[in-house]
Amino acid sequence: MIILKRIINYIILGILFVVCLNYQPGLMPKACKQFTFLASNICRLIKDIHLYGYTSSLIAVAFIYSFYRFDKIVENHLFSKREKVAISICSIFISIFIIIGKYCENLGGITHLFGSFYAILFGVLSFFVFFKASQICIKVIFYLLDHYTEKNKDTKSKLYDILFLRYPFLSMFLVTFLLSSIYLCLFFPGVVSWDGFWQLDFHDGFRIFTDHHPAILTLFFGFLMDIARYLFHDNYLGILFYIFLQIGINAFVYGYCLKILDKLKSPKWLRIGCFIFYSCFPFLVINSITYIKDVVYYLILLFIFVYQLYHFYYQKDNKISHFIILGLLYIGLYFYRNTGIYIGIFNFIFLLIANRKNRDIVVGFTLILITLLGVNLWYRHYFLPKHHIDTASVREMLSIPTQQTARYILHHPNDISDEDLAKIQNVFGEDIFLLAEHYLPGRSDPIKNSFKMKPTKQDLKNYFTAWFHLLKKHPLTYVDATLENTYGYIYPNVKNEIGEELGFYNIVNRRGLHTSYYQFQFLNSFLEERVFLRGIAQILIELPILGLLYSCGFYTWILLFISAYLWYKKKYQLLCYLMPLYITFLLCIVSPVNSHIRYYQPIIVCIPMLLAFLIKEITTEKNRKKVDKNKTGQ
Repeated sequence: MIILKRIINYIILGILFVVCLNYQPGLMPKACKQFTFLASNICRLIKDIHLYGYTSSLIAVAFIYSFYRFDKIVENHLFSKREKVAISICSIFISIFIIIGKYCENLGGITHLFGSFYAILFGVLSFFVFFKASQICIKVIFYLLDHYTEKNKDTKSKLYDILFLRYPFLSMFLVTFLLSSIYLCLFFPGVVSWDGFWQLDFHDGFRIFTDHHPAILTLFFGFLMDIARYLFHDNYLGILFYIFLQIGINAFVYGYCLKILDKLKSPKWLRIGCFIFYSCFPFLVINSITYIKDVVYYLILLFIFVYQLYHFYYQKDNKISHFIILGLLYIGLYFYRNTGIYIGIFNFIFLLIANRKNRDIVVGFTLILITLLGVNLWYRHYFLPKHHIDTASVREMLSIPTQQTARYILHHPNDISDEDLAKIQNVFGEDIFLLAEHYLPGRSDPIKNSFKMKPTKQDLKNYFTAWFHLLKKHPLTYVDATLENTYGYIYPNVKNEIGEELGFYNIVNRRGLHTSYYQFQFLNSFLEERVFLRGIAQILIELPILGLLYSCGFYTWILLFISAYLWYKKKYQLLCYLMPLYITFLLCIVSPVNSHIRYYQPIIVCIPMLLAFLIKEITTEKNRKKVDKNKTGQ
């Protein structure tokens, strides 16, 4: 009887989960039409089940069976109070993320969630259904992590022995380098992005040279281009020089990661998975031959993440050379993207707190932090003025408030005082009512770029005064503007657009890109082969589960699960070592584009190695407990 009752409960939960997950929220009609609306939606649901009968049935059966099996797995496991709190908090976040994502995806914000009693009722029901389903799944994840055991079975595969045990670095380096080279031949002389063009325009004087893109890297781009022009009278070779160097760095960093997996004695499934992911994932391969600052940036951050965790957390190896290498890596991170300075500063602040009892680490990290701040001062106050390079406009940091302002003007044009209107108009270069027509919910560039390049401090002060006045009048409009520009980073259903999966901008045609002096196009006739590679990416993104590799929200959920588990285990020091990932996430939230996988790359490439360190932490703790238990027994 108890088993039957449990099965019935899970059947109900499974059906509710499928209904809430597939329900498309829409504008709620007036109260007098609520019952008609409810009836019509029930009819629509029946039609959907009829149309997608197999899919819906399979999902329902899978969830019902999974809930039942999950419960059987964990029913005899006693969860501690702290573990229950971690699971509940994680489930709350997941539920909120799903609801925010569904309403932003379908209605352009969460305002309609409060549109009527029935909308609120369904929102509350959806929250509890998602919460319960998430809670069950996260319980199982925590249970499996708590009971994880290594199965180091001897493999008889000679290929595995060569690739992963004898020569992990060399095998990864060669395979990754080879695949990137094949792509380079098909996309010769490489994929060029608009940002890459922008930096070349800076160097050659077609734009006012600012540090909107890292100035030192821009000069390096220009240096390679000048060499190519001098030796071969060819712009294409300047692109090729850098891309070939980037391919080598790409292969080296991934080879280093596989070597660390060997040192950590990671399980076979993880080694093979990382090998395939880093070497074959189409998005990473095409990025390795793309002319843009972001590629080496995320490679450096991955190297930093692995290097400092391995040497300073697990090995406790405080050699001077390790501190020097880490400091140089952070300087390189800063030179490849201006926001690298924030990651470095916050990372070392938290690492100093986490390692406050270790004098050697405190001294070493303090010196690196001081050096990094010194490099920043040198760059800002000596290097830029010496080379007559302007600082980037403050508008680059105002994606969130400018989007909020534009949405407010679009939805409440008559609810702005003349005084506030004048203050806002004073910082924009065009009529703000025309500005609202350019508003794109998921991309702030059109609005942000209309902001004046060099507003005065008083102008900014007046603008934020008016901004605050509007916030008090319609706060939900501001909330919707922010969520619509960010929800893809927390909602896995949003995947990267196919136009950028294989790279950036017109990658499969011969039309090329044209800007100022530069005119580039692919110098071969492998159009069909490029279309074929693009088709592989299109297939992959549409596949169940595997398609999530193109979803920023999917990686956010993994980071959330791991962070909650580490908090439950009181691994506060290890959590501090994840600071580069947390800061990257926050930088993506304030970025100008919703769910831009290019911005999220540092987190994407770090997640597999984070799993490796998590497993190492779990197995190390279990081995320590076994040793302590044996000593106690003796």
